[in-house]
Amino acid sequence: MRAGTHDCIGKRTGQGRRRGSDHSVPTLKLHSEKGVSEDGHFESNSLSDAGLSALGDGFPRLEKLSLIWCSTVSSLGLMSLAYKCSFLMSLDLQGCYVGDRGLAAVGKCCKQLEDLNLRFCEGVTDTGLVELAQGCGKSLKSLGVAACAKITHISLEAVSSYCKSLETLSLDSECMHNGGILSVARGCPSLKVLRLQCINVTDDALIAVGTHCLSLELLALNSFQRFTDKRLTELALLYCQRIGNHALLEIGKGWWGMRLIAIGQGCSLQHLNVSGCHLIGDAGIIAIARGCPVLSYLDVSVLQNLGDMAMAELGEGCPLLKEIVLSHCRQITDVGLAHLVKNCTMLESCHVVYCPGITAAGVATVVSSCANIKKVLVEKWKSPPPPQCVVEKLPKVCGWKCASNVRWD
Repeated sequence: MRAGTHDCIGKRTGQGRRRGSDHSVPTLKLHSEKGVSEDGHFESNSLSDAGLSALGDGFPRLEKLSLIWCSTVSSLGLMSLAYKCSFLMSLDLQGCYVGDRGLAAVGKCCKQLEDLNLRFCEGVTDTGLVELAQGCGKSLKSLGVAACAKITHISLEAVSSYCKSLETLSLDSECMHNGGILSVARGCPSLKVLRLQCINVTDDALIAVGTHCLSLELLALNSFQRFTDKRLTELALLYCQRIGNHALLEIGKGWWGMRLIAIGQGCSLQHLNVSGCHLIGDAGIIAIARGCPVLSYLDVSVLQNLGDMAMAELGEGCPLLKEIVLSHCRQITDVGLAHLVKNCTMLESCHVVYCPGITAAGVATVVSSCANIKKVLVEKWKSPPPPQCVVEKLPKVCGWKCASNVRWD
């Protein structure tokens, strides 16, 4: 391939191969006099609408097609291809000057389409994307849109209505506001990957994503000029069972990102709730302990892989911790709890219900080591006698609040 050119390569599955002849894509010659490199790949200036139509004639069962920067391809060629290649599942149109009629044809004919890239498709408007969503939205799982100035919230509203199986959305737009993101968050329950670069989107969009996208595995936010730190001090990931240690490793490094949120350096996290995220263990919480020194609230309940090592690191790295919920953590013992409270002298509330490794001795260590302790929640049989305290009796559980001027020695 000569430098400075791009290739237009169609990948054809064995299912569509004709007997007795070699129809693998590299052997096709479209405008090949000077447009085919020695390795058989087509250069971008060698493929026209006529060539794309010929591709459809030769490979009617084509499933994957990449036309990156094939700028001479227009809607006419895309329409012809769509009518002939109804089995198409993946289509990359990055840099192609296709328009609404081409997208509408894809939506009408390619009912199995799962992956669509429209980055830098300047000719596409809401009309085309809406028609595509209406036509093949049921199968669409991945959508990329960037530098499409005529794509607005109207398109995303259609995506939210018709693309219920969408798992990945990449959106780069200076024109997009909250409305489109809110629609996708509410209408696409299967969303796992969301990459946004939208300077006009605000905190409300992130709140909606956090509230509705319960299957989310990756969230990347770039160039959010109207995004504030109002929501950067609190993160809740209740029962997100696909979130693991790697997500917390990135937060601990000071990057809310790569696997979770990418918004810059400096971790000011104060509230973290990862209750029920079963893939998170010591490694993830240790990363939080080492990278989030102002953490004041932590809920790690129902984390079955969390043990004493993480408790020791929290004690060292999070001296401002005031509330911690450890309930149903089966691997934490009195030893880990002792390490935690040794340095977390500001601790006010501690929940250790149904932690079989924590005994009455561990509970006594908490109340004797923390001068500011106000509430401990634990099974009744583990609670030490609390003199000068008001006992709150709960079914099978005993909680108490100490008077603010009482220190347990």
